[in-house]
Amino acid sequence: MIPKLDSTQFTYNRYNAGGWHDLGYNFADRCDINIYRDNVLKYAIGYCDAESLPIRPREGKAIMFDIQDGGELFWLHFEQWEFERIFEDKKTSN
Repeated sequence: MIPKLDSTQFTYNRYNAGGWHDLGYNFADRCDINIYRDNVLKYAIGYCDAESLPIRPREGKAIMFDIQDGGELFWLHFEQWEFERIFEDKKTSN
């Protein structure tokens, strides 16, 4: 499981710093969790409850990514069921 991060790290600049294309996918790929699950697991470094975000709050989770190993961080919104399916399945499969 990835660590829970303070919501203040989920800034507007980091929201605009990347997206699905940076993970190697287009928006249509988002229709199938099996397509993007592995790269989410590979690059996710933390999450917070999306309701607590200082900008763009909503239900679910926000996941922070680092695809360049210390490079520019970015984050995306995820539905609660997506988060559970990606990270809870991973936790129980180890």
